[in-house]
Amino acid sequence: MKTVLALLVTLVSLAWGWHALGVAAPVGAAPLWILRQQGLYLSGLLSIVLTSLAMLLASRPVWLEVPLGGMDRVYRSHKWAGILACAFAALHWLIEMSGDLLKALIGRQGRVPKEKFNGFLEVLRDVAEDLGEWAIYVLLVMLLITLW
Repeated sequence: MKTVLALLVTLVSLAWGWHALGVAAPVGAAPLWILRQQGLYLSGLLSIVLTSLAMLLASRPVWLEVPLGGMDRVYRSHKWAGILACAFAALHWLIEMSGDLLKALIGRQGRVPKEKFNGFLEVLRDVAEDLGEWAIYVLLVMLLITLW
């Protein structure tokens, strides 16, 4: 159970690291802003992957009973995948909120520029940020109810 989750987190982190090493840093970007941006990418990616795993395990696939050691371990893996997904989503939100702290500490100079999208995707950026913020609130409430 724990090895499956640790293996998944490790694989995703390695894939992120491989990508992060292959991408050149923007010219003039401050290291703290780059670290914040990469932290956002990693925490968001881990949250999405673990949420997907929790949803897969919630469907109670019969083919996973034997490799995971029975349905009780599938349930436990589902629980821990959900808890870790909530933790990484909360970390993602906290890293996103750290932008104001970085602005106060080092200023806006050296900030990593936002990706530019065209047309409809650019319009949806603000909607996605608002929905993501409300989604983390709902997710944390659901986690508290589940743990209670």
